Amino acid sequence: MRAVDEKLEFAIEAPRVENFTYELVESGVLCDVGALPELVLHDEPVAVEVEAVRGYKDEVASVQGVAADIERQTREAYYANIHPQRIAFTIAQRVTSRLVDGQRKKPAIERVSLTAQLFASVLQITNRFIQQRVRVKAGQDLRDLGFEKNLQRAVEALSTGIQMGFAGQNASKLLPVVNRMRSRMRSHDVNEHTKRPVHLIEKSHLNAFAPRSSVEIQVARALDWSEHVRAWVPNARGFDLRIAYEHDGEERSYEPDFVAELIMTDGTRKFLMIEVKGGGGEIWDEQAVQSKAAAAMRWCTAVTNAGAYGAWDYEIVREVVDLDAALSRHAGYAPEPLPFRSVDALPSERWKTCVPRMPLAIAAGGFSEKQDTLFGAEATDWVAWDGMPALREGMFVAKVISDSMEPLVPKDSWCLFKPYEGGSREGRNLLVTHQSISEIGFPIRTTLKRYHSEKVVDKLTGEWRHTKVVLKPLNPAHDEMEIAEREGDDGTGAVRVVAELVCVL
Repeated sequence: MRAVDEKLEFAIEAPRVENFTYELVESGVLCDVGALPELVLHDEPVAVEVEAVRGYKDEVASVQGVAADIERQTREAYYANIHPQRIAFTIAQRVTSRLVDGQRKKPAIERVSLTAQLFASVLQITNRFIQQRVRVKAGQDLRDLGFEKNLQRAVEALSTGIQMGFAGQNASKLLPVVNRMRSRMRSHDVNEHTKRPVHLIEKSHLNAFAPRSSVEIQVARALDWSEHVRAWVPNARGFDLRIAYEHDGEERSYEPDFVAELIMTDGTRKFLMIEVKGGGGEIWDEQAVQSKAAAAMRWCTAVTNAGAYGAWDYEIVREVVDLDAALSRHAGYAPEPLPFRSVDALPSERWKTCVPRMPLAIAAGGFSEKQDTLFGAEATDWVAWDGMPALREGMFVAKVISDSMEPLVPKDSWCLFKPYEGGSREGRNLLVTHQSISEIGFPIRTTLKRYHSEKVVDKLTGEWRHTKVVLKPLNPAHDEMEIAEREGDDGTGAVRVVAELVCVL
């Protein structure tokens, strides 16, 4: 994978951020608590070690090396002796200490004074955080927030959130500290050798990229197709965008998957950092995912505040089907109304009152020969709408962004599909897959077309042994696709029918 001179128009640069700087003022701090990640309390052992609460004089002494008082208690004794306000006080102390530690250029006496003056604001923010953003699971107690791992996570979230929203008349913005020797990351510097399969890409300075999953392939194609994307780059070796974050008291870093430059409605420059996230990572460690997202937003806020690098924002892609709407939103467009509503579907209601919504690529890859096992419990996004037709198992809703089937299927339409039930395919509007298909607006090897087939004679035997498959668009601006394969109407062969179009929603 390397940068290509002929594609220089798609070049992307980003600042190489090493740290952040800000200046606290005595008038206080602000934090958008509602925007902070939710804190899910972590379970702890039955015995806990409790640190005695201290005033600020003791806090300064501790910083200078005086040990804190620690006592070991059972969980029951801990609950009997601890109060949520004491926990809030401890969190606010630690957050305030972190914020003031970032002001090393101020004299020590000024930092001590600033600590006392900021603490009241930080304590108010901490109390709102506990009320609004702490999730107590069944069998837990709010006082479990006082366990060290939970305390650390609360301090990390609040410290990051407060850094992004200073208040006061003369409060300065959060700003990036950029590497002086190598101030920029550039797509021009990408030159990576890999053993993974590579895929050619279009709206990128690079010739190709090496996806780590099928979802990344879908995202890359969506970025290439999107009318809201001017250019994009995979976060490959040579570009090396790394975001520092803290999780459970450890300094870590992670690499977002893509960076895209958007075409904004107001003509400004904006970049979108994109992280592809399947459900597995969040099931394994939901809090780590949230810590990464908070750190990425801090990075974007600081770089945007600098003013020299354009505006930056961050997006986690959990469902590829929602990516185009996210790109449109970040580009400044008002969200378009959807022709359906999302529902929480009980197993008994699936394919009776609702159907799953999914990208065409997943639909094409999810069908098996036994259509009654299609999707099943794996589908997580179920939708319904007024006037739904009779449903059957295997139906799904997907978005068609190609215009090749206009006027029947307008560009960017949501469509209902049903499983292919066998029989003649002639003249039917079918979603099919074949290794030779590559069409803008559809997942690789997949297309929606009107099906037509012709028998051809084998010149050696004189037998009717092959079928010439013609996939016909309804839009005359698109060409027909001809595929000569051994293919019968029984559904076997190289051309595989995924589903049949039912209607446009």
